[in-house]
Amino acid sequence: MKMSKKAAGYMVLVVFLMSIFLVAGCGGKKDAAAAGGDKKPITLRMGHAVPNEHSVHRATVFFAEKVKEKTQGKVEIKIFPGGQLGGEKAQLEGLMAGTHDFTMVTQAPLSNWLPQFMALDMPYLISNEAQADKILAGDVGKYLANLLPGKGLYLLGWGENGFRNFTNNARALHTPEDLKGMKIRVMENRLMIDTFKLWGCDPTPIPFTELYTALQQGTVDGQENPVTLIETSRFNEVQKFLTISNHFYSPFIFYSSKMTMDKLPADLQKAIREAAQEACDYQKKLVREDNAKAVDKMEKAGMKVNRLTDAELKVWATTSRPIYEMYKDKMGAEIYSKVMNAVK
Repeated sequence: MKMSKKAAGYMVLVVFLMSIFLVAGCGGKKDAAAAGGDKKPITLRMGHAVPNEHSVHRATVFFAEKVKEKTQGKVEIKIFPGGQLGGEKAQLEGLMAGTHDFTMVTQAPLSNWLPQFMALDMPYLISNEAQADKILAGDVGKYLANLLPGKGLYLLGWGENGFRNFTNNARALHTPEDLKGMKIRVMENRLMIDTFKLWGCDPTPIPFTELYTALQQGTVDGQENPVTLIETSRFNEVQKFLTISNHFYSPFIFYSSKMTMDKLPADLQKAIREAAQEACDYQKKLVREDNAKAVDKMEKAGMKVNRLTDAELKVWATTSRPIYEMYKDKMGAEIYSKVMNAVK
């Protein structure tokens, strides 16, 4: 049936009015949502490689709470513990690529990109925690932090892994001679690998997330880590001997992806930086409390603990001195000089 001109005109008018009402209604809903603060929070991802019992995990939970509080819920942190985002090197690569946003891992793998960070890895360089705090808060720490943006990273704070110690299944270690013939798991760090070769063992890089199984199956005879990480990772279940050698001081670094931070408004960046620094202070407090308990726990559980004497420690330190000259030029004369002046 053919529609009259008058009816067609009414139909056009009805369609026009309906479209106006629909647009107005949608706009009203959008305005109401904005006025009501219905905007979803920004969700950012943070990973680490240690067990949930470790101080780093507790510090990342603390960080997430502080970020939510300081940003008034505008930013939420989702935590991926225990190597869910990969090993330490893989997590740094993820930050550089912008595939995730934060991590707290040791500084050692960073030397794959920035050899200056090897300055912190020199054996028997740092004697105690107070000295470590002073060095990392001073010119050395600032110099190293300023290198990171060029690699797509920001350093948001220094945490603490602690002094590294040996475990193995063969014997107590008193001198480097006792390491001969042993296959020891080490981090992917050239200076550390060469130090262990100097001590006479066979250094074998294995990702931390695979280490328990490697020890259990005898792929390696031993490993070295701070006592809290040894205890929380339950390595004492698959290792008989612990030697308190304190051969390397190992900090944790709280990293962010530069890509992530640069996209955020200044007020959110400030809040995140503040929360990260508070989390690092909290983590160091926790790890130092845990260190005092970890050795006793493992000893009571049956692990044989060997505490090196001052004379024995001097032998280890003396044997490792060639590494300083070997790596002085590789890490760069400037940072080498800064570190050596700082430890005097």
